[in-house]
Amino acid sequence: MPNLNELKNRAGGVRSTRQVTHAMYLISASKSKRAKLQLDAVQPFFDRVERTIAEILAARGAPAADSPFTERRDSVKRSLCFAVGGDKGMAGGYNHNLIRFMEERIDKAGTDVLMAGFMGRSRAERAGFSLDPEFRFPVMNPNLIRARDIADILIERYLTGKYREAFIICTRMDSAIKQEPMLIPLLPLTPEQFADVSETQVKKYDSIQYEPGPAEVFDSLTPHYVKGIVYAALVEAYTSEQHARMLAMDSATKSADDIISDLSLRYNRARQAMITQEITEIVSGIPTE
Repeated sequence: MPNLNELKNRAGGVRSTRQVTHAMYLISASKSKRAKLQLDAVQPFFDRVERTIAEILAARGAPAADSPFTERRDSVKRSLCFAVGGDKGMAGGYNHNLIRFMEERIDKAGTDVLMAGFMGRSRAERAGFSLDPEFRFPVMNPNLIRARDIADILIERYLTGKYREAFIICTRMDSAIKQEPMLIPLLPLTPEQFADVSETQVKKYDSIQYEPGPAEVFDSLTPHYVKGIVYAALVEAYTSEQHARMLAMDSATKSADDIISDLSLRYNRARQAMITQEITEIVSGIPTE
């Protein structure tokens, strides 16, 4: 017969764990919503920057052809990757899926990786990626200041001419229950990167005058564009991590509910069996006349 105290203590321990997982679920939901609101607040500015760059790239005469941000470096073989992992664990397969995607898309020997997110960084190091030891940025609570600092580092390194390309790998939310890693081309800028900017959004270049000139405006706006892409990647990854943790904690809470229900049933059965045994012993001990 199961020990009643043992069943009771186990149920109490599971209830305590359930309180923690449910609290983490609520916290992750709140953080995810707040991050999305921050991105929505600044998105119009970055959308306008993107449209202006698309206008200049689509112009006749290629005014941005001589920009270092559009220069093709076919003879250079090395790449620069900015990857955004998770800061913490208990998020299901979030970091595992990102590292597996990186292994499929990145040439480890020919790519320098700048990794944000402490848990993701730890996983990437174990996977054998070449990480910059001085690049240590959190993903938690993304903000524009951090995005600017990261964008400045990416641009500074790309402009050295050491890299053929720079790109971002992060996780996006396809739906509330599905997150998928993705690769975002960053530099050099090409018209293909702005294919999703509709023709109605891109004004006729001939009717626009840029001061001091389109090439200067292009070079001035590109760092803002990079900062916007980096910020969006940070927010998207942070939101995806929180949703992955929400799902993991929700699953853990449901599992705890099932365990508590099973332990309660076993406890009640054991208690009923004990009561029945005691009644039987009492009845059997009464002398008959």
